[in-house]
Amino acid sequence: MPTQINSTDSTAAAAIAEFEALLAPVPAVAAVAVAATAASSESAKEDDGEETKYTSVWEFSEAVKKVDEVYDQRGKKVRNKKGELVPGWECLYCKRQFPHANATKALMHISKTKGHDVAVCRSPIPVKLMKRYCKLRDEKIAAKAEAARKRGEYEEKVDEKQQTMSVTMENKCLRMSASVKTRSNSVHGEMVGGLEASHATTLTTAIAEFCFARGLPFDITECYEFRKVLILAKMVSTAYLPPNRKAISNELLEISYEKKMEDTQKSLLKEADVFGLSFYGDSATIGKLPLTNLMASGVEEHSAVLDIVDSSDHMAAGGIKDGTYIANLFEPWIKKLDPTGSLSDLVLFDGTGNVQLGGEILCARFPGLSSGHGAEHVASLIFNDATKSWQIKTLVAIYRKTYAVLGSGSQHAPKAIFTKQTLVFNHGRVSVIVFWILFLLLFLTVVLSLYLAQAIGLIRAAETRMAGYFYAFHRLLRLKDAVMATIASKPFKEDAAKKKPLRDLAKVLEEKEFWQALYQVTKTLFPILRILRLADRSSPGMDKLYYFVRKTDEALEKSLVDLNMLPYFLVNNHDTVYSLFESDEGDEDNAPMDEDDDDDVGDVGGEDGEDTGDDTGDADGNDLGDALKQIWEKRREQLISDYAITGKLFPVTLFSCPSLC
Repeated sequence: MPTQINSTDSTAAAAIAEFEALLAPVPAVAAVAVAATAASSESAKEDDGEETKYTSVWEFSEAVKKVDEVYDQRGKKVRNKKGELVPGWECLYCKRQFPHANATKALMHISKTKGHDVAVCRSPIPVKLMKRYCKLRDEKIAAKAEAARKRGEYEEKVDEKQQTMSVTMENKCLRMSASVKTRSNSVHGEMVGGLEASHATTLTTAIAEFCFARGLPFDITECYEFRKVLILAKMVSTAYLPPNRKAISNELLEISYEKKMEDTQKSLLKEADVFGLSFYGDSATIGKLPLTNLMASGVEEHSAVLDIVDSSDHMAAGGIKDGTYIANLFEPWIKKLDPTGSLSDLVLFDGTGNVQLGGEILCARFPGLSSGHGAEHVASLIFNDATKSWQIKTLVAIYRKTYAVLGSGSQHAPKAIFTKQTLVFNHGRVSVIVFWILFLLLFLTVVLSLYLAQAIGLIRAAETRMAGYFYAFHRLLRLKDAVMATIASKPFKEDAAKKKPLRDLAKVLEEKEFWQALYQVTKTLFPILRILRLADRSSPGMDKLYYFVRKTDEALEKSLVDLNMLPYFLVNNHDTVYSLFESDEGDEDNAPMDEDDDDDVGDVGGEDGEDTGDDTGDADGNDLGDALKQIWEKRREQLISDYAITGKLFPVTLFSCPSLC
């Protein structure tokens, strides 16, 4: 009976709109009708229990739209001081136009909220849509209030930390080159109430030059710490000397570190008796040093770095990063934060057998602990296994060649053509008028458009880390139109006529079966990419992990037959496609582009006990769907835990470990 329900709601919405239209001026009737139609078109989703989540006013296509030209009340186009046309937005209810695409003003206008430097909409708006606008308005206001609250708390913490550091410095009687003579009464007589205009200009220039000379971010002058420095600088005499590099890198750094660790531990233990503590870590190679990261998570502090251990001495003495070594690194911290053993409840590590053994040892030493696999590492291994199939290898080889020609810049002409096409198909930030003026300037067109527009290019995928090629596949699909326009352009064809590699690449990219295969593979594995991104963000995500595991199950089941019967792989095999670009494996642009930070070579086999398996997929067959399903089922259980299942059943932020490693 869903059809009858939708029909009833649509009739009711239309009746309300018709009634309100009687009270409105004649020009507003058309807008009301459009709004009522939009409301009825979305009623099916609402009836099915699906609530659409809106994050921006521009998503309300029935209410507002952006315009390239704005007309004032006299009917004249609005221009800035330079005489350029000013873009803006238009209310589709009252038909008024406003300069500049200000999302807040647009939302306040259609929600009829006064006091935000914008006139409210005078035309009637359907009740259902008005509730939607007001809901987004309240969410935005609440978000701003929350941001202001957090900013105030942050500034208070900075003030408290700097005050504590000052007291600590005086107590320790640090002898630094910084000499502060602020205790004599004569200092107050030397202070001036403000800077003259010339001095202010000199100070502004000095600040800018300081940022330029040291390569600092331009927004550093907007941060609270920098403004606090200027305020405090007015309170000391001209005899003050700033601390030198030795003082900053030694005493001051130690004081700051001690204060930071003290605050971190307090934050970790806040409400830990209710929500518990989680510990997680991983090995990393930074600057050729074998490091081990020790981290913890609580309900307030989601990602706290406890220590970064340099394992060079341990390994130089013949030791290895085995389970006992990992457990011994974490044990002192667990005892320090949880002396009674009643707060710690979870340890998460990557999928290597030696690190997982460390988790089991910790669980034996602390009976209240549970051990689990890090979702980020498991998802990364799934993609690593997937790239062993000859079908995925073929797609990777084609992408690498495509990037070498169109994305790396090693071939200037194809790169320039492709960059120009991305501006056309992906709305580069160059107005039509400016673009055609630049076009008439011939050579300057390409040069200036690269600076004035933000072209979207291909991704240089990493060989060994975190599904790099599958992110690259997404980008290639997004730029399909630009790629096709590039290989169909006259300059590219003229260049390809002289170069066989370009002709081979164009032949592959012109096949619609290739794009079908690329799309099907990317769509099927997209839920696993979501797991990877879920584990890589800073906000809690345990409650969503099991959901995406189930979505992956569904995606693989639905796509199983399609993946096994992809026309591109039924016609082409490893020899006919992959071998076209096999000779380019040693090219600089196709070389491995990132180092695996994981120092443990046992990630995917060997000492960790994991079965690596051979290349997935028969070289002469097309069992890609079965192969991907087998890869997924091999590691699926590592993503499922009692915490993940509980999070799915009770989707609230009650988990102390938001980072899934």
